Amino acid sequence: MARNKKNNRYSYVQKQAEHTKFYNKNFNKTSSFSSVFSGSHFKNTSLVGAKFKYCNLNNVRFENCFLQGTHFKKCTHDGLKFERCILISTSFERMQLHGVEFVDCYILSTNTHACKQFHNSKVYNSFPDGAQYPSDLMSIVDVLRENPCIRKSGVLHRKGGKVNTIALDFLLDEFGVNYLINNLSKLNTLESEFYTLSYISAFLRRVGNPDSLDITRPTAT
Repeated sequence: MARNKKNNRYSYVQKQAEHTKFYNKNFNKTSSFSSVFSGSHFKNTSLVGAKFKYCNLNNVRFENCFLQGTHFKKCTHDGLKFERCILISTSFERMQLHGVEFVDCYILSTNTHACKQFHNSKVYNSFPDGAQYPSDLMSIVDVLRENPCIRKSGVLHRKGGKVNTIALDFLLDEFGVNYLINNLSKLNTLESEFYTLSYISAFLRRVGNPDSLDITRPTAT
């Protein structure tokens, strides 16, 4: 995980932050308390280990965000929406999620059972087994672990030397297996720190030819 060296910068305590654009931000390990974020837009932002307690999240939109170990506690959330987000071990404490929308999301170990508005979202019982993916694709992802920027980001790999197969599903749904096999290894040229999967998506679109995309699901070999 990319460490947030200035986590106090995005920790909001009794602050007014409504209608704010939080684009490409690092909210990792931040703590926000009793603050107003209503109408704000979080986009391409990492919120690993972030905490929002007693905050106003009315009409807040999370788009292309990575939430892992994120904790929401007793926040108002009318019109709250998650779109193309990955949510892993994220908790909503003392919050009714009946009106919350999850659109094109990937969800694991998150208490969304009360939610009724899932649109083209995947809810996992566990991380998919790496054996179900093509071996040449998995080999490329394993090699990328050696890149310090990718390793620090924590978006492709899990503890214990395992691949984050939910993140891999996200990329496969966007690009298809052949495109990833042809272009994913180019990530080894990265030399700048990053912290979201959306950064990898943008990079892959720059280095490849998106017009040639053939979105097919992988088969193990």
